[in-house]
Amino acid sequence: SDRVLTFDHIRTMGLSSSSTRRLPRIYHVLAPLVLSFVAQHGHDCGVAAMHADEAGVNDFLLKSAGHGDVGVAYARLVSTGRGPPDAVESVWVTSQSAAHPSAVVDDIAMDGGGDGAGDDDAYGGPSSGGSDDRCAIAARNITTGDVIWRKHACTRTSDGGGGGGGGKTFVPRHATLATAHLTIYSLDDAGILRGWNSPDGSSVLDADVLAGVDPGNDSGLSFPGGVPRLLDGGRTAIGTVLGKEGDKRGDESLVLLDTGTGQPIKEEGYHHQRSTSLLSARMLLGKARVGAKRGLGRARILDMHPLDEANNRIAIWAGWSAADGETGRAVGSFSSMALVEVALTPKPTSEGRIAMVYQIVRAAPLNVAESPQSVASAPLLLSSLRMFRPSDDTVSMLAISATDSQLLVATIDASTSRAKYGQLVEIDALHPYWRSIASIHVDDTRTVLGEDTSAGKGSSYHVVRVVGTDDRFPTLPRRMESLFLLDGNANQLSSTVDRNAFHRVYGTMKGDEEVHQDALAYCADLGAVVATSRDDEGNTVASTFRILSDDLLQNSRRVTWGAQTVGGESGAIIPSL
Repeated sequence: SDRVLTFDHIRTMGLSSSSTRRLPRIYHVLAPLVLSFVAQHGHDCGVAAMHADEAGVNDFLLKSAGHGDVGVAYARLVSTGRGPPDAVESVWVTSQSAAHPSAVVDDIAMDGGGDGAGDDDAYGGPSSGGSDDRCAIAARNITTGDVIWRKHACTRTSDGGGGGGGGKTFVPRHATLATAHLTIYSLDDAGILRGWNSPDGSSVLDADVLAGVDPGNDSGLSFPGGVPRLLDGGRTAIGTVLGKEGDKRGDESLVLLDTGTGQPIKEEGYHHQRSTSLLSARMLLGKARVGAKRGLGRARILDMHPLDEANNRIAIWAGWSAADGETGRAVGSFSSMALVEVALTPKPTSEGRIAMVYQIVRAAPLNVAESPQSVASAPLLLSSLRMFRPSDDTVSMLAISATDSQLLVATIDASTSRAKYGQLVEIDALHPYWRSIASIHVDDTRTVLGEDTSAGKGSSYHVVRVVGTDDRFPTLPRRMESLFLLDGNANQLSSTVDRNAFHRVYGTMKGDEEVHQDALAYCADLGAVVATSRDDEGNTVASTFRILSDDLLQNSRRVTWGAQTVGGESGAIIPSL
């Protein structure tokens, strides 16, 4: 019953023979769509994860990725550092772990009342068992769709928790993070960090994070919300977030982990003391002089990303939060956030080895004073917060408002912590039939459009996909995905900007709002948009439409993808587990 999306299956899309040379590129677009679609609808087939003692013996059983009825939530394209003809250049890494491993986890995660990450697509679909029994990470060949390797990522067996059974929302027991440096990291709920080699899945790292921070765990360290998080700090460090049992405020602390050893990175001058591995969010906010506003009493670690990889500089984001009275979700605002810059350097230890240490270089509040006041102060769901870097010195932020009816957009100059652009987008502008915003997805890669724009030579756009719910039919609410572009170079402080930095790309028909798109993607190399939906028979159907990059810059009119499909008619996609 196991089924795999193959190169031959993609041919069913009806592409002409003249277009087959571009099919591998199309697979790059189709793969995340199919994987995310299967995550929502799931299947009851699959095989158990293969353990180390089975390698070379039961390899022939690898027909599926082992994600079971939960399906795929996390999917990333990862380089293998190799090339043809000896090996594939890249692999698709998939897991049923959180789609956004760095996202803030709500306390409702373990209560079965929500997915813990602020949107319905953060984790896989409903699980018949409700627990992460398989706990699998897999890699697929990007050309054939074949599973190259699969690993079990958890230390202990499931206790049957994770949101409970009976079809309740699945909660994963591990986090997966694929980096740009050939290594895939996993962190399970027992605190074991593992590193996997992208070409063959071989183990390159195995470390006990909790024991490294506090060998006896006298502090009662645990993962807030019961879900491990992994934050990407670049080639030198990754991070995770811990809390302490008995802390009534629920404050969080960041632990920086050496990507080579998995060991906690301690503060410079204090690397012999284990307590200095914890970067308290409350301490970081204090250094930035960001006080807790009325009702916001919990200090949270929001995210982390490279700032200057050449000099091992990392940006850490912290903020204050409160729990929403009705839903229990974590609520904060841009005006309650701080950016802290940390420098990492190698230092000799008393044991005669070299270890990385950190030093806080600067801490500053997020300055959004010159953005629209509504953007600065609007309550937002911290678990929906997405950060990405349009350029080395710029950070863009997207978040869903606490009312689920607005999208908050901000672009920050990381060198000054000052907002260059801010926008509050009402739900009607996103889609006229949406009644609530469900989730935000930002593609990993950025697209350069145009050669000479007001933002300089080319504008750096990120493709943003927003999912909303149309509840005009209460018995069967419709979830629809729309495609947007965000110009990361937009600067409201510059008089040369004359366009909206965040705008929607529409479908081909006049009644586009009535067309149900389950998933969308934009492929700049092909000049195409891929749209998928389910037909009346329950099959996933993909259509690929033409669109020119120059058209995407025309904000003065309605931007649409062309009515002409690329190469022919639409075709069904066979799901992959």
